[in-house]
Amino acid sequence: MKHIFSSTMIFFAALYIYSPVFASSGAGPFGKNDVMSLTREDANIMKPNWEELRDNNLVGVKKEWSNPETGRSGSMEVLKNFIDEEGRECKKMRYTFVRKGFSDTFTFMMDRCLVSDGEWKFK
Repeated sequence: MKHIFSSTMIFFAALYIYSPVFASSGAGPFGKNDVMSLTREDANIMKPNWEELRDNNLVGVKKEWSNPETGRSGSMEVLKNFIDEEGRECKKMRYTFVRKGFSDTFTFMMDRCLVSDGEWKFK
């Protein structure tokens, strides 16, 4: 089964993926031990993929990641580059997450924008 989330779940996914509190607790937005229960190590494995997509302006290239320690895997892809209504450089992203032993794939569509402090934030 495939799940596609947007809007309301974007906040939780963004908070979760980059929050040390969620990552260290093992609890995700859907409950403890769910597909989104990413660890800090999962996030660290994902980070170079994001940096490569961002730095090389790779649109339509899917970067996959996997953590044999947790059994979690997924992918990320820049679907398009755009300038938002505030004039910021942005990327429409698709993230997928899979947990070992489960057939469900969770897909999140999110925008990441370059803000004034030089960081790419989820919109």
